[in-house]
Amino acid sequence: MKIKILILLFIFLLFPSVIAYPTPDHRWNFDEDGTDEFGGVDLTEQGGISYSTTRIEGTHSAILDGSADYFSTASFTTGYTNYTFCTFVSVTDSNSQDTLFSENSGTESYVALRGDIGYAFQTRYPGNQDTQSETFGDDYFGVFQFICYQLKSGAKGKWFVNGTPTGIVVDDAINIGTPNANMNLGRQIDNSVSYLLGLLDVTVIWLDQAVTPEDILELFNEIANPPAPPPTDEQKFTITATDTYDGSSLNNLT
Repeated sequence: MKIKILILLFIFLLFPSVIAYPTPDHRWNFDEDGTDEFGGVDLTEQGGISYSTTRIEGTHSAILDGSADYFSTASFTTGYTNYTFCTFVSVTDSNSQDTLFSENSGTESYVALRGDIGYAFQTRYPGNQDTQSETFGDDYFGVFQFICYQLKSGAKGKWFVNGTPTGIVVDDAINIGTPNANMNLGRQIDNSVSYLLGLLDVTVIWLDQAVTPEDILELFNEIANPPAPPPTDEQKFTITATDTYDGSSLNNLT
């Protein structure tokens, strides 16, 4: 057993990318539609959703108008008390409740940001509401932030921003309900009282998986801070107008 652990550690040190975060159960990239890359739960556009080339990854992000636009499905299979929800979102309005995720299988649960009281994180399940404030600078708005909410059975919910735990915990666990639930991204389902005003990009959900803070940070860095691609042969051997050539070797440019 000790030998196996040492081998795994050696592999990780040499090839850290070999050991990656768990594959999400659902991933929506919003490159001009609501296709689910992994889980087959494609989202339906509601309202007048359009798309922007301002994005964090891929080709586009979804533009939500804060009053009628959202994504929906009536076949979101849930019933889990362990899950992690993460989304890249650029919030436009700092004076409203911006609902990120909501689910209703008889009683609604939702995850939202509240710009009208601080900027705060807010969750609700079922009938119990928990709001925790966090101070953000003005540069929080109008730029993409990676917002995650994680619930583990028997523990309090936790919030992460840009891959880092905020230290904010949620007293009321918001389980996500039962099979074939209604699920919205960008709108609170009950009474349609809260929409998201801003841009929505890569969004993932892990269900009943052991997702660690390190996994969340890895996904954030993979999307927001990808490594620079290696130079092409053309880039390696391009001679500028100020270069001179000694007549024998490209290694002797001056």
